[in-house]
Amino acid sequence: MISVVASLPLVALVNAVIPGQVTQIEYVVALLVLALTVGYGLAAARGTRPVERLLARVGYRIQAEGSIYAQTLKHMSAEATVVVELHDGRQIWGCPRSGPQNKDDGVDELYLVYPRARADGKWVSVGEGLIVPLPEVSTISLSEEPTGAPVSP
Repeated sequence: MISVVASLPLVALVNAVIPGQVTQIEYVVALLVLALTVGYGLAAARGTRPVERLLARVGYRIQAEGSIYAQTLKHMSAEATVVVELHDGRQIWGCPRSGPQNKDDGVDELYLVYPRARADGKWVSVGEGLIVPLPEVSTISLSEEPTGAPVSP
């Protein structure tokens, strides 16, 4: 319904510029090019941090990204950390750098830099980078709130 309503101004604009039958190839091409251009421009603007913050300020927090990683972890600062708890109870600490962008992209891992694992109550370095298979993850705790939502104590 929203798409139909949003497309009415585009159809009216093309109709004003190219009057005629909707079956004319020029009309169809002009409408398609205009719709793709406007849609791409709005999508690109929607993905910028200032627009996300503006939309969050007015209460619109639905993210365009297709995975929780893309909605949260990729928006965290470079210094932000996570604690990943695996199904077997092991814990891993690190800075998230890469993960799935949408549910169908085939990426099923989370890449952490500066990883540490909890051993005997202490965090021990486990290398410079670590790939964590997401099916083994129970929870991920974030060190900051990256979505712009208000955080209450």
